[in-house]
Amino acid sequence: SYPRALAAVVLLVALTGDTIDYVFKSGVVAAGGTVSLVGFFAVFYTATGIATFAIQAVASRRVLKRLGVVLTVGLLPVLVIGLLGFNFAWPSMVALVLLRGGAMVVENSFYRSGYELLYTPVPRAQKRSAKMLIDLGFDRIGTATASGIVLLVLALGWAHVERALLLTALASALAIIGTLWFVRREYVASLPDQLRRALRTDEDEQETVKLATTFVAEVDLLDLPSAHAAAATPSAQRPSAADVREAVRRRAAEKQAAGVQQTPRVQTPVAQIAEHLLETPLREALR
Repeated sequence: SYPRALAAVVLLVALTGDTIDYVFKSGVVAAGGTVSLVGFFAVFYTATGIATFAIQAVASRRVLKRLGVVLTVGLLPVLVIGLLGFNFAWPSMVALVLLRGGAMVVENSFYRSGYELLYTPVPRAQKRSAKMLIDLGFDRIGTATASGIVLLVLALGWAHVERALLLTALASALAIIGTLWFVRREYVASLPDQLRRALRTDEDEQETVKLATTFVAEVDLLDLPSAHAAAATPSAQRPSAADVREAVRRRAAEKQAAGVQQTPRVQTPVAQIAEHLLETPLREALR
């Protein structure tokens, strides 16, 4: 169910973005002459690219630590809904530019940063096949769905084509928020199991650190009662918050001891891993 929910998010994001993109480009063509189109789009895509790079470099990591993974992904539909409301209240070319530009910047910065981490609870064997199908296949399905909706609205000959398509984008953005609520519930329920498994086995060190740091991005999960995850699996099979904390402490202590006993060639990376597992905010959460 969790990979299917991720597929629904990808499909809905593509549907929302491509529907808005059609309204934006048709509005630009209707507002200006063909001579100025090349220059306008060159400036528009350059500006959005620079804004995306700046936000990705400066704010993405901070937002992930503050909001967590799922809420960071949810910034995209929230922003789209807000800008769509602005378009409905004050329809203009400026509002369309803000809508399309803002959606592109947030999608390529905050959304992408959080979306990749949503695959952390997925077992690696399943991730290899599922991620390619979801990222490519369902993204194309979303684009095809948006194209079909645009063709249908145009074929019906409605007087307010742009408004109908923007309402479609609004419905899709609301559906993203509903799907992300389910994703967060599954993410919270499955991530402790993955972290516990990594801490208690001799898996790849990089995979262990990745799971631990991603779990730390949701610091509040460490204190969730085990009953919160009972909806997904029986409580008897679910580790408690105390079990997870104890596993982190024990594995970190083992890594520190191994860092002292191993040869100098191995000592540096192992010691770094131990220090990384104990640094804040994990250290603060475990006190």
